[in-house]
Amino acid sequence: MIIQKLKEIISDVPDDFYVVDSTGETFIHCLNIPDKRYVLSTQKPIGHCLRCGQYIYKELLLDYAGFCVSCNENMFSFEFTNLNKKS
Repeated sequence: MIIQKLKEIISDVPDDFYVVDSTGETFIHCLNIPDKRYVLSTQKPIGHCLRCGQYIYKELLLDYAGFCVSCNENMFSFEFTNLNKKS
């Protein structure tokens, strides 16, 4: 869906309403990807991709540690920096 259409759909929605996904989870993070995509996520990012620099989100598949929306790829832990890692 393009942003223009989304704005039309929600033009009458009060400003204090929450945006949720189909399971009722509240969107807590937004990501603007340079190729004209805007991502709403119910997860906080866990790192930055070493390939493109965009945020990495926790992957639900057991073999991978994260997922890069920009690269559209599952990532092993060595393929991204960890946001929670303390120096």
